[in-house]
Amino acid sequence: MIKHLRFFMLNLLVLVSAAVMAQTTIDFTKLTWSNPLVQSPYTFSADKNSGSTAPTQNPNSKDIRLYAKNSLTISTSSGKICKIVFHISTNGLKQWADFTPNNGSVTVSKEKQTATWENAEGATSVTFTVGAKCKYGTAATTKAGQFFFNSVDITELGGTS
Repeated sequence: MIKHLRFFMLNLLVLVSAAVMAQTTIDFTKLTWSNPLVQSPYTFSADKNSGSTAPTQNPNSKDIRLYAKNSLTISTSSGKICKIVFHISTNGLKQWADFTPNNGSVTVSKEKQTATWENAEGATSVTFTVGAKCKYGTAATTKAGQFFFNSVDITELGGTS
C-alpha cells in the first residue's frame, strides 16, 4: 500500500510540475521567415528601427539575423510567457551583441551559446533590441552588433504551450 501511495504521489508531483509550466521549441531552421511569423500562439515581428540592415533569415543556414539596433517582438495569444531561451547560431558567435528587453531580464551563457530572457510575472509580449556594438562575440567590440539565433524555447506560466 505504501509503495502505491509513493508511486501515486510521485506521478501527481510530475503532473503538477508539468501543469505549472510548459515549454515549446520553435526551430527556425525548419521554417521560412515572414514578417510577422506566426507559430500559433506565438507571433514574431522584427523591425529595422534605426539600424542599417533589416532583419532577415539566412537562405542557407536558416538562422534569424538581427543586426545592430534591430528589434524583435515576441507575443502570445494565450497565457503569459515567463522564459525564452534563444539558441545562438554558429554564425552569430562572431558579433554577438546585447539583446535588451523592454521587460524582464536577459542572462547570457557563452558556454551554452544561449541568451535567456525571464520575467517571473510573465508577459504577453516582449520586445528585444540588438545592441549597437559586439559585446559577447569573438570579434572586436568596435564591430557592429548582431544577434543571430536558430531556435527558441518558450515557457509559459500556467501550463499553456
